[in-house]
Amino acid sequence: MRSLLPLLCLVLAWTKGAGASDHSLPFMVYLDQDHLVCLKWGFDNPQGTITLKVLINTTGWIGFGFSPNGGMAGADIIMGGLGPSGIYFAVSHYHIE
Repeated sequence: MRSLLPLLCLVLAWTKGAGASDHSLPFMVYLDQDHLVCLKWGFDNPQGTITLKVLINTTGWIGFGFSPNGGMAGADIIMGGLGPSGIYFAVSHYHIE
């Protein structure tokens, strides 16, 4: 799982909706019933990368992770949020043991 994170480019955006269609990210799913949290993704097979974009209406923090079993143990988690100026910032990633 840990080797997966260098292949990922995670983009967090502050928005109320999924926005216009993005041909480089052809797959999409809403992660909540109210359609406020949207995950878009795409693959670049020649480069061996996966690009993710999380769109969420927030003025605070967001955490996003991958887990081999659905729990916190063994998960890789990225956290980020919006600063006072409204500009996105990242807090790196964590591997939870």
